[in-house]
Amino acid sequence: MKIRKLDRNNLTFEYNLFAQRTFPWENVVAAPFEGAWCFVPPGQQSLPHQHEEKEVFIIVKGQGTAVSDDETCAVEAGDVIYFEPGTTHSVINTSDEELVFFSIWWWDQHQHDSKLEL
Repeated sequence: MKIRKLDRNNLTFEYNLFAQRTFPWENVVAAPFEGAWCFVPPGQQSLPHQHEEKEVFIIVKGQGTAVSDDETCAVEAGDVIYFEPGTTHSVINTSDEELVFFSIWWWDQHQHDSKLEL
């Protein structure tokens, strides 16, 4: 068994939030996806961005608003959000506490195979 601990003292600032990437997990597992813990401070918004990967946010703590292109929806702990490839998406923390989510992104098999050929 391998365990990767969350290290809140060494988070990186990216996409206008604090994060700890957990996958890929070098020398442990070659997962078919990538992932990261993400922390959005109260009143802040993650950087709106788009990409060709499929992505899921699993809300662990707090509440906010998920934004995907022109669509918005209130989210809270326990919600799972799926973003289609190519959509501009972000999350806004609308609460007085930190918004915590785990992000998982992956390529479909054709995209994944193409990426490996580069």
